[in-house]
Amino acid sequence: MLNRCYTFRLYPSPQAETELRRILRVCAEVWNIALEERRYRYYQRGEHFDGMRQSKESLTPLIDACRTQPEIYGVPWMGGFTGFHEVPATAHRRVLTRMDDAYRAFFKRKSDGAGLPRFKSSRKYDSFTVQIGYGAGLIDDNLVLYWDKRNVTVSIPIVLHRPILGSPKFVTVRRNGHVWEATVQASDVPEAPLPKTGVIIGLDAGLKNFATLSDGTEIANPRFLKRAQKNLARAQKKASRSVRVVQRLFKTAEGKRLDTRSAWKKIAQGALTNPSDYGKMSVPSEKKGSNRLERKKAIVAKQNWRVGNSRKEHHCQTSARLVRKFDVIAIEKLNLVGLTRGILSKSFADAGIGMFFLRLQSAAEMACKSVIKVPAAGTTIDCSACGAAVPKTLADRIHVCACGLTIDRDLNAARNILARSSEVKSEPPKIKRPRYVRKPKVNAGKPAQPGDNGLLDVEADPQPKDARKGGEASSQTDQRSCDTGGTDTARAPAPTRKLKTPKDLAPRVRAKPASLESDGLNARNLG
Repeated sequence: MLNRCYTFRLYPSPQAETELRRILRVCAEVWNIALEERRYRYYQRGEHFDGMRQSKESLTPLIDACRTQPEIYGVPWMGGFTGFHEVPATAHRRVLTRMDDAYRAFFKRKSDGAGLPRFKSSRKYDSFTVQIGYGAGLIDDNLVLYWDKRNVTVSIPIVLHRPILGSPKFVTVRRNGHVWEATVQASDVPEAPLPKTGVIIGLDAGLKNFATLSDGTEIANPRFLKRAQKNLARAQKKASRSVRVVQRLFKTAEGKRLDTRSAWKKIAQGALTNPSDYGKMSVPSEKKGSNRLERKKAIVAKQNWRVGNSRKEHHCQTSARLVRKFDVIAIEKLNLVGLTRGILSKSFADAGIGMFFLRLQSAAEMACKSVIKVPAAGTTIDCSACGAAVPKTLADRIHVCACGLTIDRDLNAARNILARSSEVKSEPPKIKRPRYVRKPKVNAGKPAQPGDNGLLDVEADPQPKDARKGGEASSQTDQRSCDTGGTDTARAPAPTRKLKTPKDLAPRVRAKPASLESDGLNARNLG
């Protein structure tokens, strides 16, 4: 059984799209509040605040306060207030889960220069996740979102172009440029094995050709970004021109006046009477932009979406063809981070080699095929016939060895990858473990037994008080009481709490306010 994700297209109505944007704004505010609290607790108190504890101590009281006093606690939206309780409850918790993942990734990639999680604008927060059955559902080709169990709040048509195998667990609604998408995460997905061919192949990924196989087959590099670069540059130039026009309109630093063309244009529109009046115009504290700028930015986003969608389709089709034809595919274990920082970083990003490898592994796992990663060191330099080292530069596209072998350098690398695949074992499939594992409770409803030292951190006294006094009868009575499961705590061995060192003591936690009735209480200070 596998875990799989299915992405479908959403077609929300204007009212539903407004509601989705509001949910994104609330989730962005939850992210910023949670991040602010974590930073405060770490820098001021030295505490490490995880998502589960933060949800229990801070988020739940905040939602309750928004439900009881919506006029005080909430997010400003279109002149009113939208409370945090008007969002699926699991959406809040998944925001904290994302923050846990962000901190975990920071500590994992700290040596590579990765930064801490940052505050996010509502315009850049483009997705939220809801658990199916607890705030979301799929009913009659519609994605349903609700935060009140009595009725459906938002219903969005969804195009289910393929069946969802397994049991759906979560759904992620994403704003991808001008379109809305829903990604359904399903577990216990059965495998779909393909017929075995018994063929093993080596694959060398590159830039001149997208991939070169060890049998001489070459897969062309489509270069989607390079093809769309002209139209994309034109759209970006128009958007940048709109930004510059707005900036020049309100530019009064050092007494500089607007250029004559823009000034006379504003005169024609009735905004200025003379070009000299430009310096007298009021300067806004913050540039708000315009509707024309938003439209041009949407055109740029649409161009980028087309490029990404074309690249994704190419990866999926190529990986499907390879998996159907070969049983074992050997690839290089590349340093993708280093490749995207070199002089050819734009070309590597355009090819999307890392995403292609991920999709290839996913397709092979679904079809009961295997993908083997071999070390990339020396695959281009070593000769595939005799093993001698033949140094090359990027300009040398032909491999010429003293043994007489003269072939393309990518084909030579693919053959070396195939030869090394026999020395490397295929990686076993990764088992996805639950995020939080509850520890079993000890001493639940029972007196402390000798040798028990569980969650309560209780140790039984090795010698009862009556035994120390020399009373054999009381000792036998206590033993019979323990054997029969009695609950006579007076005669049971007296538990003693284990002493802890000052380092083990938990830091003091600030007490919560006794009442939330105060109008001046800020929701960010809860917890």
